[in-house]
Amino acid sequence: MRTHVRSLLRATPRTAIYRIGPPVVILAACFVVARFRFENFDYPALGSAVASISPGAWTLSLVATFVSFLAVARYDAMFHNWLATGVASSRAALTGAASIAISQFLGFGLFTGTLCRWRALPDISMRTAATITAYVSAAFMVSLGVLTCIAMALSGLVFSGAFAFGALAVSVAVGLCLLSLRQPAWLPIAV
Repeated sequence: MRTHVRSLLRATPRTAIYRIGPPVVILAACFVVARFRFENFDYPALGSAVASISPGAWTLSLVATFVSFLAVARYDAMFHNWLATGVASSRAALTGAASIAISQFLGFGLFTGTLCRWRALPDISMRTAATITAYVSAAFMVSLGVLTCIAMALSGLVFSGAFAFGALAVSVAVGLCLLSLRQPAWLPIAV
């Protein structure tokens, strides 16, 4: 990363503008869009709502957010390892967490996540960044589906067969996890 920053600093002004200019323009556009979204916002109501939250609730939410980012960042490390990109696991996890945070804030997750990964890791191609973003998104949605099935099975409020459906979905997920412990001989991917 340091060599990348040094190369940007040593670059000619024209090259530096091409490399640094687009992200700065995009950031400025995001600020303009955000300004219009919050024009009619009730800031005093926000202040009183924030003040009503206890310090314990703030602490618990920060811990939960940290743990969730650790978990989701591991997706990036796992997929970089699986695709043999040569990116260290710690760097992949950090980049993944930052990409997910930025794409959640800005929206249009697949596009912004791909751009963040590609800009943060100059050693990978745009295609590799897009592949990792797609895999991370798919893995997140599958995990969310399993958790939704568990919630359906435990609540029984959704529809009359929710418990059976949820139990079946959780059983399939557990079975797939157990199968993933050993790679089948017919699977052509070397993991």
